[in-house]
Amino acid sequence: MYSTLRHLIRRAALRRAGLLAAALAFPCAAHAQDHLVVGQSPPGGTPLKLFTDGVLIGASGHGPSVATGQIIPLLRIDLVSAYGRPRRGGFLFSTSGFSGLGLDYSTPPYDLSLAYLDPAPPNFSVALHRIGYDRPAEFAIYNPSGVPQMVEEGQEYSFGDAFNGGHVHPLFFAKRPGQIAWDMQFTSDAWIDSDAYRFTFTTVPGRGLLTPINMSSLFNADLVDSSTTDTPTAFAAGGQRWLLNGLYGTAAGLPVNGQLAGFQLGGPGGSGLAGSNLNARFDNGTLSSAATLDLIATGQAAAFIGIEFLVAGAGTFPAPSGDGPDILTVTLTYSDNSTQTEEIRIRSIQYAYRPIDDWQQAATPRPWMAVGRSGDRALGFARSTGSAVDAGAGENTFFFRASMPLNSGKTLSRIVFADYNGGTAGTNRIAIFAALGIRKGDLEITTTSLANATQGQPGTAPIAALGTPPFKNWMASGLPAGLSIDAATGVISGTPAAGTAAGSPYSVTVSCQDSIHDFDPGYPVENDSALLSLVVAAPGPAPGDIDGDGDVDAADLGLFVGVLLKTQTNPTYVTRSDMNQSGAADGADIALFLNALL
Repeated sequence: MYSTLRHLIRRAALRRAGLLAAALAFPCAAHAQDHLVVGQSPPGGTPLKLFTDGVLIGASGHGPSVATGQIIPLLRIDLVSAYGRPRRGGFLFSTSGFSGLGLDYSTPPYDLSLAYLDPAPPNFSVALHRIGYDRPAEFAIYNPSGVPQMVEEGQEYSFGDAFNGGHVHPLFFAKRPGQIAWDMQFTSDAWIDSDAYRFTFTTVPGRGLLTPINMSSLFNADLVDSSTTDTPTAFAAGGQRWLLNGLYGTAAGLPVNGQLAGFQLGGPGGSGLAGSNLNARFDNGTLSSAATLDLIATGQAAAFIGIEFLVAGAGTFPAPSGDGPDILTVTLTYSDNSTQTEEIRIRSIQYAYRPIDDWQQAATPRPWMAVGRSGDRALGFARSTGSAVDAGAGENTFFFRASMPLNSGKTLSRIVFADYNGGTAGTNRIAIFAALGIRKGDLEITTTSLANATQGQPGTAPIAALGTPPFKNWMASGLPAGLSIDAATGVISGTPAAGTAAGSPYSVTVSCQDSIHDFDPGYPVENDSALLSLVVAAPGPAPGDIDGDGDVDAADLGLFVGVLLKTQTNPTYVTRSDMNQSGAADGADIALFLNALL
């Protein structure tokens, strides 16, 4: 492997030689997803640059290429899949498995062969470079060796070299429903890096409704220091406690309303966080985590696609070679009395994926399951010593999310927490602060109004929706003559025809389908429609006709000059003097007005 210096010299030499590939269009079928393709070359030439936007070559020879801009589905994984167990973070969605989305660069004639390099190095590497995710707390890569990779900002996930075959199938994971934009590029120590580009992933279903579960009836301890007179139970062995915002003049504690990353701390409205109210299910050896939440009795029974628990721990949590000894068992019972047992536990494979860990996290980066003030791993919470902020700890205490998939075809009726075993030494402490159910959200057109159109003037109006994209088969009825909707994009466009203003307003019905059935036939085809009102205004005066009398003449010139000199302040005249529609009538409008006048 080259040193960093030699790496940079080679990259510079390649760029100076101008070894950039020509563009080659490669069609990609809708919803096809197989390979993120690395190799790129001019027609009949050798590959000298990695994947570039718009230049796609099917290097694998056994499947379609995934174009930038295409939406890649992440399917809800099977309940018995090891990838979904909370010991690994409790993921809910992933690509279809190691037979699914792949990375390729080695199949002739598009292979990145050492023979193309002069002199040929002993080896080279190819990697995915993470530029950024728009939902950093939700997305990760699982490499072909079976190890989760966090791939932090700016980090690279190396997936191949000259000798490993150049063909791998990592898994891409998301914890919650929704869409994720991944800004990245392919990099290499021998080949010219790709352009930066974006892939978009959607979970299937692509819309989830976060439903906080009220578990305040199970709370057995006050762990939150909310006032100078509050004396909560110590959370850590050193006497430290969770801190509420406002206490001791800090804004670095828990939110007063208890709302955090979709969870509701302290019960409804966060009332349990105030004063000496109870706010967590705590196990410290004296108090026990063993408890049952009857969702039917509390009116919370529902069908969920997943459930999450906000957990925190204090103590020393070992990292053995395998599953750790610290276990909190959760039994989930459905209305047909079938059960699902999960273990929230420490796991040695990749520190990042431990849903039980100590609340104080000084390491960087934080574990991927950590939940801080911003809802992810960026900022932690301050803690209290009982009389002031624990300055020694800083703002680096965190909750952890333990997530697990549920059978969405059944109604969850009961949650049973077992007694925490306290780890090997029996001295660790854990608490469950909140629970969150995730329900499937239906397709919904979210646009509620259309911008006014003007007769004789072109315009566009996009229609938005929530569900599992891409949205398709858009239709619209009731549009005035001259306007139509694009069936693929849902954008209404065109120029309202003469006379359409007289028929305004128009009642327009728009409808569409999403792609949930295409990605997973287990879900039915989903449709939605919405009734929207469209106003078509009569055309205004011609440009330059400041007084609106139908002619651009000397009278308009006087008004225009008056507006520029600010002696004429009539709002209508001021608006009409803004010839370039910049938001202000100024010198930039003079030439346009003179053209209209002359």
